[in-house]
Amino acid sequence: RPITDVLAGEPGTLPPTMSAAVSRNREWLREITVTWVKAFPGRPDPHETLALVLETLGELTLGRSQDYSAIGEIRRARTLAPNRSAALRHANAEARFLLKSEQVAAVRALADSVLRAHPDPTMEDARQLRGLAALTGRVHLAARLQRKAAPDYTFLTPDWEEINVPLPLTDAALGLFAYAAFGAPLDSLEALEQRVERLIPSYVESGKRDPARQAMLDVPAGLAFPERGRRPMHRPKAGGHYVLEMQWDIARGDTASFWKRYRALRDVQRNVRPGDVSFDATYHTARLLLQAGDTAEATRLLDLSLEALLSLGTSITDQLPEAATLVRGMALRAELADRTKDLGTATRWAQEVLILWSGADQELQPAVAKMRSIVAGQTR
Repeated sequence: RPITDVLAGEPGTLPPTMSAAVSRNREWLREITVTWVKAFPGRPDPHETLALVLETLGELTLGRSQDYSAIGEIRRARTLAPNRSAALRHANAEARFLLKSEQVAAVRALADSVLRAHPDPTMEDARQLRGLAALTGRVHLAARLQRKAAPDYTFLTPDWEEINVPLPLTDAALGLFAYAAFGAPLDSLEALEQRVERLIPSYVESGKRDPARQAMLDVPAGLAFPERGRRPMHRPKAGGHYVLEMQWDIARGDTASFWKRYRALRDVQRNVRPGDVSFDATYHTARLLLQAGDTAEATRLLDLSLEALLSLGTSITDQLPEAATLVRGMALRAELADRTKDLGTATRWAQEVLILWSGADQELQPAVAKMRSIVAGQTR
């Protein structure tokens, strides 16, 4: 299948046997990696690999054998790490495992510790730190780390063509990408978008400017849609960016087209676990459902992932949009529960946001204040 068809969610691109095939492969990997760990117990690589396999099986705190769990194995790998960078990679994985097992206080403590210990990270270390900064609401630090982590970033057009641009343009586009994940601050989003538009004619030959513009601006336009609304990059056909297309429909008031796209998307995704869908796509789809007037479906969609954090992908603490929108999704779920007087659910998710974002940057403090209000309202 062409990759563009898969990303666009075209019918037939995800076979019904896919999940069973992946599950079978994971079981094989478990057998192989357990044998590896037993053969080389003093080496970090076998423990790290087994931890990652157990993560995909959902065995974070307790596996089929009490001898092995994802958290236990990654902690063994950390104690055996041969260098600082390897230890950081293991710490990033441990934070992800703790997050998926809903130990958010432990996630916050580990993230704070790791971020303090790396005030001037290398490029590789910045890749491990950016998601932790996003999870704890450090908007500007996350943006700096995103820029430092990917100076050689390769952008992809909707046709899956690679676009390499000079550093000044890459830096501006990555800054825009990072801030868009939070939908804030609006002045930085506006300034960076204008800078990208201004630099494209200087750094990209005329015949490639439109694809380059799409490669650098499509994703930020989709991520910041709730705060900024329709941008020039929104259009009815955007390749694999189905969220961008649905946002186009909602912005134009074409709910009929939106529902047609959404029903087609649900039909394609019925063969995958909700956690296998990137959480930023889930979050923004839920926001669109609210705009379309279906609160029940938006709530259902959020719950499918939030109630099964174990099933979320391995990129949740690596990719800024996923890390940022996960906490934003928790906050949105708390708000929806508060509206329907579902006190237990509202308090649960509001408290998790408060643990993760209580020390967040000023731009996120209105969201934090709203969560405090929800918790205070339930405890009076």
